[in-house]
Amino acid sequence: MTQKIYSGYGSYQKLTEILDDYSPKKIFLVTGKKSFSSSTAEKLIGEILTRFNYDRFSEFENNVKHKDLKRGIKIFLSGRFDFILAVGGGSVIDMAKA
Repeated sequence: MTQKIYSGYGSYQKLTEILDDYSPKKIFLVTGKKSFSSSTAEKLIGEILTRFNYDRFSEFENNVKHKDLKRGIKIFLSGRFDFILAVGGGSVIDMAKA
């Protein structure tokens, strides 16, 4: 899987173009438990993702534990995802990269 990282204010605006280029069948959306919903990210990213099939994974602790990684990998593999989208900070990015 090719990895690209976009960060900073307004980086979400590139998401539509990226998703159109990749045309994913199913997206594995990795977010924080509360941060995604309590920020504007859920609204902004949610609007973009309405055209796509995706599942959100946020059930892991800050400072990701081995058991969280195993669970995330199991869900990813069984879900037949072909695209990973991480929206959040350090633990979210760590989980998505694993």
